[in-house]
Amino acid sequence: MTRIVSIDGELVPPSRAVVSVYDRGFLYGDGVFESLRVYQGRPFACDEHMARLARSCAALRIPLPAPVEQIARELELAVAASALADAYARVTVTRGVGERTSLVPSGAAQPLRVMLVEPLALPPRDVYANGLRAITLSWSRVPESPVGSAKLISYATRMAAVEEARARGADEAIFVASDGRARDATTSNVFLVDDTGSLVTPSDGAGVLGGITRHHVIELACTFGLSVSVASITVADLLRAREVFLTSSLRELASVVSIDGKTIGTGAPGEVARRIHRAYRVRAGASGPPPWE
Repeated sequence: MTRIVSIDGELVPPSRAVVSVYDRGFLYGDGVFESLRVYQGRPFACDEHMARLARSCAALRIPLPAPVEQIARELELAVAASALADAYARVTVTRGVGERTSLVPSGAAQPLRVMLVEPLALPPRDVYANGLRAITLSWSRVPESPVGSAKLISYATRMAAVEEARARGADEAIFVASDGRARDATTSNVFLVDDTGSLVTPSDGAGVLGGITRHHVIELACTFGLSVSVASITVADLLRAREVFLTSSLRELASVVSIDGKTIGTGAPGEVARRIHRAYRVRAGASGPPPWE
């Protein structure tokens, strides 16, 4: 077995994995999710992901379909059933099937939980060896509301942003708020290394997800004696930075070597990102060399 699906706690092969077309996740994007990396058969930072899943459900007022401890155990069983040592896992919770097609959520009786465990498909080595090219977009990625910090299943804006980046000869997009502050990239948190060697990541709030990888990167940087701050970052700050890199569960760390056509630092992945990335992989339990080697 290489791919496995768990629906409401029942393991099923992908060919039999189906949900209702009346599920509110399908109809309205009424749901949340978590993506995890599995290293050597173990979901990394599972407790942190489950805690954020619960917060996201609470933001949408979706009752948790089961205690987080049970959801975590179901994920472990799905990973074991896949027999994959290194994998990608996703846990999705939707409000479930409603009584009618209405925005009023009260008709949904039972939230749905779906887990996917898939073979790991990493970005090309070139992403890590040579870095990413990014553009900035003054688009609103998330609403200025209580759901702005939830990990929502609706990715339409992010997919459009990636397509815009590719149309402009880049790989990734960084969202910029109306006040000029940089927020997140399409699926990643943003970091920069300033001219003093300090690490800075955008302030929390709408448009900045409390990333699990982001949290570990901050902790690791502190163990190296680096100064780390969570503060406002402008596009100008990014352009004059020594290094810029992105963090996410799937990609881990990926350096950004140009933004809006302007070279960042030396135009190559920097040593701070490399050092933290190596340490992160040790913490996560990764096997083998770093992905750029």
